[in-house]
Amino acid sequence: MEPNTEVQTNKPSPMVIVGGGLILVLLVVFFILMRKPGTNQKIENTQNNQQAVVPTAKPTIARFGKLDISTSTANVTDGQDVIVVISGDSMGKEIVGYDSLIVYDKSALTLQSAKSAIVDFTIFKFDRPSHLSLTAVKNLNSKTPTVLNKTPMVELVFKAVKPGTFSIVLQSDIDKESTKMVDEKTNILYPNLSSVMITVK
Repeated sequence: MEPNTEVQTNKPSPMVIVGGGLILVLLVVFFILMRKPGTNQKIENTQNNQQAVVPTAKPTIARFGKLDISTSTANVTDGQDVIVVISGDSMGKEIVGYDSLIVYDKSALTLQSAKSAIVDFTIFKFDRPSHLSLTAVKNLNSKTPTVLNKTPMVELVFKAVKPGTFSIVLQSDIDKESTKMVDEKTNILYPNLSSVMITVK
């Protein structure tokens, strides 16, 4: 006869069973709460409220190169011409066009003329109510590189018509217009700008 062999199985203790059941219950409750629509909506509403409070920052425009405005006639008498020159520095970039916004007191200075100081550029002037807008385009047939290095670009002639001290300012942007240069790869460059003071006696 073969001897009877008993296989003993270790029965889990009551504490292990209770502990395992408790963990399972907690997991089920957590899962139900996470799936509950009201909870998700509350979280989304909280996130939306937080996003609504954050202010939108105005993008910062990187400045490249410079447009400088100067005059040799800073002190004039009433009725005399004021000659203003805009010069440019493109920091090694070849320029094929540019826009300039010039703000000045139109009751004190009357624009007489605006002409390009670079032969290969054609200037278009637009006399706005609040400012003068200039657009210059390089002639397509030109083969001469136009890398600006404190290069005179445009000459403006005003007539002084009222005594006082007045500023002529290169403005970065007005409404949907902006002062900028365009290089040969059609990249838009926003230059640093300057202003000049005129005294009329």
